[in-house]
Amino acid sequence: MSRTFIILMIVILTPVAYVVGSAAVETWNEPENQVDLLVDGSITPGEREKAVLLLNRLREECPRLFTRHASVIEKMQLTYDDFTLYRGENHGWTQEAKLTVKIGNDSRVATGHTVRYFISETGEEGWVANKYEAAELCGKDGNRGGYTFFQF
Repeated sequence: MSRTFIILMIVILTPVAYVVGSAAVETWNEPENQVDLLVDGSITPGEREKAVLLLNRLREECPRLFTRHASVIEKMQLTYDDFTLYRGENHGWTQEAKLTVKIGNDSRVATGHTVRYFISETGEEGWVANKYEAAELCGKDGNRGGYTFFQF
């Protein structure tokens, strides 16, 4: 097995810790750095499970964010919401996970930006990058004017 495949499997399969009433932090190791993921502690265990599954779908679609750009990530937060207005109207979503990522000032891509990824398997399955820089971190061409939808 290749080193990349093993690392990818570790990243995908690492469980997220859950602490009732407070935020939990998951840490996963990349070859030369570490990324912490703050999980909203107010979500239920069922919502947490759905959010982590959706996060893993994003990891498959956007591996660059979790590998190539991991060293410039200052903070990541995962939340889960069962109502989305814009994405509900445009893509039929009724539930989504939201990953908020703060990029440090020493990055060549999205320097200093906070980007958001919305992921859902309800309605039209896929993920939305909230701005061009969010798509660029994934190696994708995004809409310079705002949201870009990518189908699974």
